[in-house]
Amino acid sequence: MRRTVISGVAVCTLLAPAAPAFADPAPILTSGMEHPAVARVQKLLGISPQTGYFGPITLQAVTTYQRAHGIPTTGVVGPLTWASLTKDKKAQRTKAKKAKQQRKAAKRAASKKKSKKAASRTNAMTASTLQIGDRGAAVLFLQKELGVQPQTGYFGPITASFVKALQTAAKLPVTGIVDPRTWRKVGKVTFTPPAPAPAPPTDSTAALPAPSNATAAQVLKVAASQAGVPYVATGYSPSRASTAAVTRSGSTSRSASTSAGLTRSGSTTRAATSAPRRQSPATWCSSTTTPTTSSVTWASTRATA
Repeated sequence: MRRTVISGVAVCTLLAPAAPAFADPAPILTSGMEHPAVARVQKLLGISPQTGYFGPITLQAVTTYQRAHGIPTTGVVGPLTWASLTKDKKAQRTKAKKAKQQRKAAKRAASKKKSKKAASRTNAMTASTLQIGDRGAAVLFLQKELGVQPQTGYFGPITASFVKALQTAAKLPVTGIVDPRTWRKVGKVTFTPPAPAPAPPTDSTAALPAPSNATAAQVLKVAASQAGVPYVATGYSPSRASTAAVTRSGSTSRSASTSAGLTRSGSTTRAATSAPRRQSPATWCSSTTTPTTSSVTWASTRATA
């Protein structure tokens, strides 16, 4: 019984499969081989594509590497070549890691320096007291922090209204002046922006200003009586409208006398060549209200000529 058990154990031991040996991470590679380690060599040498086949391109790269690193130029990737490749890879990793750390450190230093400079500038601007009439970088910074539009860098009524709104929300004296206490609340206290000022009315039918003298009043009166009457581009009123205006005013004008004289004469040639002289509105108005002896004489002479 005992012998049988021992014999069975021995048989099982003999029949058990052998444990697989660990693969060599750095096998000897020669031209013509196809192995996963070849792909590693190709990656370390920078060969692309990395096919895992030891062909002419891989052979040329191996010999070039061996020659550059003082290794016997055999074209075989042995222990010396593997050690050099692994060492170079570790050195490259260490160098890349160190360069990355240096870039991060430089970036942090630049950011810290920038923040320090911005803080120093902010402290310099917030140390000043601002009020209406001031202008400059401090005012522009204040407008950006308060959300004032437009941001012009000038401390005007709009900026003052925002400052007062901030002071009201922060329970500070509402002065409209940015003092140190107000500066400490800028950007930290939420407030309701003031409503924009209403735009001035644009009424095209606004009343005309009062005339400054009697002449202006008379000009406006005559102009109002001519509302709707076509106007000649050369600046002369139509003779019919002029006659009607003169008739309504109860006076005899020089233009009316001229029209009567030309009508009685019946001469179309003289009517065409006798153009009235250009008159200013004040002169025309005065002539329509105060006839003169010379105008009557002139009209009668033209009529009998």
